[in-house]
Amino acid sequence: MKRVGIIGAGSWGCALARQLYNNGNQITVWSVLEDEIQMLKECHEQKEKLPGVILPEDMEFTWNLEEAVEGKDVLVMAVPSTVVRATARQMKPYVK
Repeated sequence: MKRVGIIGAGSWGCALARQLYNNGNQITVWSVLEDEIQMLKECHEQKEKLPGVILPEDMEFTWNLEEAVEGKDVLVMAVPSTVVRATARQMKPYVK
């Protein structure tokens, strides 16, 4: 089992998170939007962008980038292309 950080909680991030989870990995999903993370924690569903796709109860969701990145075996960037560079800069201190 790998510890995987999914950076981005939109449709692509949540779809990848579910598939990677189904393949036996421990998943932490990150979003910069606190409201989005709160929705995922409460509903385990990305209601706005991926309605009807239920995410596992033991999947972790956070808006703390350090928590999503540090100590992970694999990181998946699933943020919009317009913010990849800025997000990568923010992640840099936590990546080995």
